[in-house]
Amino acid sequence: MQLPRLLLLFLIFPASVCFSQTLSWYKCLSGSVDKYPIIMHLHKAGNNYQGVYYYTSNQQPISVTGNDTAIANKIQLIAYGNASGDYESFTFSIDGERANGEWRKTATSDALNFTAVELKDSMLIPFTYVFTEGESKLKPALQESPKASYSAATVWPLVNNAKAGFVKQIIRKAFDKQSSSGDIGAILLKQKKAFFTGYKKEYANENEKDLKENPFTFNQDEIKSLTILYQTQKLLTLANAAYSYTGGAHGNHGTSYINLNLVTQKKLALSNVLLQNAKPTLSKLLAKYYRQQRGLNASASLKENGLFESKIDATENFYIMGNGIGFVYPPYEIAPYAMGEIDIFIPFTELDKYIQPSFRKLIQ
Repeated sequence: MQLPRLLLLFLIFPASVCFSQTLSWYKCLSGSVDKYPIIMHLHKAGNNYQGVYYYTSNQQPISVTGNDTAIANKIQLIAYGNASGDYESFTFSIDGERANGEWRKTATSDALNFTAVELKDSMLIPFTYVFTEGESKLKPALQESPKASYSAATVWPLVNNAKAGFVKQIIRKAFDKQSSSGDIGAILLKQKKAFFTGYKKEYANENEKDLKENPFTFNQDEIKSLTILYQTQKLLTLANAAYSYTGGAHGNHGTSYINLNLVTQKKLALSNVLLQNAKPTLSKLLAKYYRQQRGLNASASLKENGLFESKIDATENFYIMGNGIGFVYPPYEIAPYAMGEIDIFIPFTELDKYIQPSFRKLIQ
């Protein structure tokens, strides 16, 4: 089970003012937990980390988030592993290209060795991680002024070949549909400035008495992060997470996915991955794996176990791994807000006869 996206976003981005590339990086770590091989895509922004890891045997991503500990060069990551609320943890240090430490299934479990090395393949696009964050008071003269906070972070290719150029265009469009050129750092700063300008304009005429009495009513937050979920020479899967609070009982959050064919340099739609006649089977498999995820029996009612409807249709919001495909539904799409994002992973072995021949070449 993945860590809830909303919790991920709050843990990753504390409110502070900075823009840095020296305090951030992206690493793909290849290693093992005990004898079990894993891959970890890890993104650092300041003292905070986010990413995913997966066992190479099934490639089902598990979200991780964490920060630097009080011990120099020691990192701790957590990931909720089951419905009981227990969480897995990694505690390790990175020395150059090597990571060494331990993994625990729960807080009270025995530790297993975790070792990894940074994967550097000349055939893969190398990336860095760029971030900016800050806050702006609505009325600086007021001691308890309402404020807006903004955070944005993204991976960014370090090279300038054709594949990297294609990916850069995709990333630019994810943050600013009008930007077709330029460095991503400048785009993030432009977006941050526009957010703060819009915030102050929206509340420019508010009564100062109301601002003093109910400052939190006028707070706003925006958080964005674009990270790597999966990468090979032929495929790149990006996770575009966003959170926005503009007043009310709670904010809105969700993750959209961008799946890229690096061979043809095009985005992948579901029709590029699976044949059209896969839809009825997909719906059945989504229900099957939803029930498994929640420990329900095979005939349990979906409506009586959280969902709005008695079936689950495939969504275009999906992510691709080498061994399977995940379908993600933001809050309110198929279930109440309290259930968070619903992420259902289906192995390709269940869909083998429906895989598009052209796509099969990308995962072989």
